[in-house]
Amino acid sequence: MEPRWWHWLRYSGVSIKIVVNPWHWRWLPQAYSLGMTWEGPDFRGVCATWLMIEATAWIDNGTW
Repeated sequence: MEPRWWHWLRYSGVSIKIVVNPWHWRWLPQAYSLGMTWEGPDFRGVCATWLMIEATAWIDNGTW
């Protein structure tokens, strides 16, 4: 049997993107909560973007 924290580690993550097209850049810093319709009840996510950098982090335990 796997430890409970293993599910949180397995389904959580961070991604950092570089946006090449300047027309898609955010000229002012912006942060927002991820609100998708397919996540589970314990899903939490946030995205922060500024100029060409976009960082997304999410925490989930995999109960979909």
